[in-house]
Amino acid sequence: MYSSYEKKHIFMVMAFGIALMIPVLLLFLPATIADVLFYNRANWIIYLPFEVYLTYGVGLALWFLSSLLLWLLNLNKWSFLFTGIAVICSGALFYFASQTYVIIKAESIAVKPLFQSEEKVYTWNEVEKLVYYEVSPEEKGNSIIHLQLADDEVIELSENGYVASIKSAIFDKVRGLEKEVVYTNRYEK
Repeated sequence: MYSSYEKKHIFMVMAFGIALMIPVLLLFLPATIADVLFYNRANWIIYLPFEVYLTYGVGLALWFLSSLLLWLLNLNKWSFLFTGIAVICSGALFYFASQTYVIIKAESIAVKPLFQSEEKVYTWNEVEKLVYYEVSPEEKGNSIIHLQLADDEVIELSENGYVASIKSAIFDKVRGLEKEVVYTNRYEK
């Protein structure tokens, strides 16, 4: 029996399959990888900043692009070169995104920014002020918690379901150390 499709059509199906899976993967992949790599019973939360999801999205888009190029360029040598570059770049992006986090524990806050190799660990005593930017139910978006630290760093936590579950613990910890807590409805970066 003779198949009526060419090899390039396999890459067309792969490209469209990847395109359909990207939204689902973006929902579950970053948090699952962070939990697998950094889970500890002492953690209150492993928070992933928005740029982590954006970086995973770019990496997944490069996967889609690599399959698309193999299909559109008819499997010529340039398509393999571009695909190799895209796959290597997506792998690098996945690695850096998987190493970016904010881990909040009862005794410390660990921060590892995107594309940086060094983790910064802060004790709760280094938090100088907590600013809570509350978004009213009529407005779009999430409320934001800013933890202002002694070295002029700011840790920004967007209040998703995970952050909301530990919000009272964060506030209690900061209040217990007699640090300033500010409530406002005006967001200023």
